Amino acid sequence: MQFTVKTYSPRQPIHQNGFFVLSKGLNSGRPISEPCPNSYQVICHTLEEKETLELLCFCLWQSKVFYLDLVGSVIPFLRIGDFRKALLKAIECSIDKPELNKLSGNIQKLNALESQYRTQLKLVGEYKKALYLSLSSVSGFTLGGI
Repeated sequence: MQFTVKTYSPRQPIHQNGFFVLSKGLNSGRPISEPCPNSYQVICHTLEEKETLELLCFCLWQSKVFYLDLVGSVIPFLRIGDFRKALLKAIECSIDKPELNKLSGNIQKLNALESQYRTQLKLVGEYKKALYLSLSSVSGFTLGGI
């Protein structure tokens, strides 16, 4: 599995078969979909490799593997070499493991379900606000000219 890791710069093109990983803070190593100034761009050759590497990065981040490699006293950061090394080791350990594909499918389903729940929670919050506003108008309560 071939991949390239580069420090993200807004001047660089964003590759279709790539994803981003946070490089600074306690969430270093966390895969993200949109680039930010403190991130690395992981560029893969195929879409399948991208999905596999993104899943491996997510698993490494969730299991706090990158915490061991964080440096810096005020704002911790993950060196690009340490990130590559951890990812290469994870790739070596996951070679010829068919359960990785099943895990990937399950995680995608859970992400879709989580997104659906977030949308529903947002709608519930908006409905609660509407009820509070209707209650305040019924009781004649005002916020002093606001």
